Amino acid sequence: ARRKNIPIEMVESFFVKHTKAKVIGITGTRGKTTTTSLIGKLLQDAKLPVVVGGNIAGSSTLDLLDKTTPKTYAVLELSSFQLHGFGESKISPHIAVITNLFPEHLNHYKTLGEYLDDKKNVFRYQQKGTFLILSRDDRFTQDFAKKAKSKVMLFGKNDIPRHWHLKLLGSHNLENAAAAMAVGKILNISLSTIKRSLTSFTPLPYRLEMVRKVNGITFVNDGVSTSPEATIAAINSFDKKSLLLLGGNDKLLDFKELGNILDMKAKAVFLMK
Repeated sequence: ARRKNIPIEMVESFFVKHTKAKVIGITGTRGKTTTTSLIGKLLQDAKLPVVVGGNIAGSSTLDLLDKTTPKTYAVLELSSFQLHGFGESKISPHIAVITNLFPEHLNHYKTLGEYLDDKKNVFRYQQKGTFLILSRDDRFTQDFAKKAKSKVMLFGKNDIPRHWHLKLLGSHNLENAAAAMAVGKILNISLSTIKRSLTSFTPLPYRLEMVRKVNGITFVNDGVSTSPEATIAAINSFDKKSLLLLGGNDKLLDFKELGNILDMKAKAVFLMK
């Protein structure tokens, strides 16, 4: 198609170029869907007009075009592949959120640098008056903040007060909630609304989802943990040692740290093909 000069457009970049809505784009290696859903719920609870789409199963971003107005906020989860389309179209969201960054999809990208380069498109074409929300604890934050033309805001798990009892497990979900809180502050949503929204949010399917308790054993489905870092975060969400069922495709990632964690925190590991 390119050789014949036929235009190629990805769905999400097409949406952003044609929507009248203000776009909030969420990317990262882990936590994208939970953070996107947290932000969507927060805006709904604040009575703001909002649509949620992007890299979320069962959603159609193009179907949202007719539902947006200049007053609408479009909250989009964006994968590195979708952000490649943003790079080709030279666009970025009004508010960009990067949850965290770890090596990922190295069976597709030749290097970690190529993967990060696509991720940078979430803020690369932002201008004055836009926002970039980054984790205080991520190793790439300082470099990204220097390159950003937008206003940079930082978040961390300690931003969530200890007396706020979230229904989400794990310190990684405190970070996801803190990212959503940062968006709420940009949009001048009251702290009371932010607290009510975040503390009432329930876990999404396949994300530390409590399935059933049988004979004193709790079965937890964390099927979206498709990288070592995600599995480590899941394991660290529990005080007791766990029995783990692990499997999946090889994405050429490093399992050394996961192996060390399993040695300390797993009763047994069952490998599935």
